Amino acid sequence: MGNKLVSTLLLTFCFAGYAQEVEFLDLASILIRDGNYSRAETALKKAKVDWGDIDHDKYYLLDGLLNLRTKKIEIGIESLVKVQDEDLFDKKHAYLAEASLIIDQPKQARIWIDKIEIKKQTAKSILFLKTKVYFENQLLAEAFSMLAEKRFKNNLKTKQLRIHYLLKMQLYQEAFVYMERLARESSDSNYYIKFSKILLSKKEYTQAQLLLESGLIKYGHDLELKRFLISTYDLTKKKYIAGDLYIRLAYLNSTYSFEAAEYLHSSGRSRQAM
Repeated sequence: MGNKLVSTLLLTFCFAGYAQEVEFLDLASILIRDGNYSRAETALKKAKVDWGDIDHDKYYLLDGLLNLRTKKIEIGIESLVKVQDEDLFDKKHAYLAEASLIIDQPKQARIWIDKIEIKKQTAKSILFLKTKVYFENQLLAEAFSMLAEKRFKNNLKTKQLRIHYLLKMQLYQEAFVYMERLARESSDSNYYIKFSKILLSKKEYTQAQLLLESGLIKYGHDLELKRFLISTYDLTKKKYIAGDLYIRLAYLNSTYSFEAAEYLHSSGRSRQAM
């Protein structure tokens, strides 16, 4: 929900001439979700005015989450541990696990996250958090096993997380396999460039080159792919191939003619440059 809806809610409460605290808790929840933290803090303060009439557990949960989002981790934890409503336990434990990771306490994060039983209706965000907690605790088999669960394995974020974790483990060849697969399955050519940049940053020049070449097979007329592949060839000292590709790029789009000529000239191919 955007600011327009939030403003409408505020006007509704004000027009009524009063605001029940439970409504302010609902408003605070919306504001936190939208990232309007200063307004959310105001809503929580208004909700607390009549402490005897509000849902204390919901207040503590929202106050804890708000403090987490505003980097007041210890204060957030203090509020979250006060939540006693079992219906809110999954959120409580997830937020506490997240907080524990932020303050570099992965073992404590695992204690909290293991209190959540992964069920069919469990939110994907909790599964991804649990995967992260297990990874930070070096429980790699368990982490990858969760990412391979049938109902999550085709999820885009699942695929991206698998690549991320493989890269962190420096398993670049394995990461390349999943990068190539995701880029091939996608209809977005930018994946080829994005993943190639990551591989180049890890000095995996051959894999980056192979990925870009694979991208050009699928997107033969993508000028950005061609240009980035030229840079990769140049980086790996394949200047002749890079020059030939620059010539093709210039024929496809004359705005690249000057760049191509400069590159050919610097590579000792002055005749082609002319």
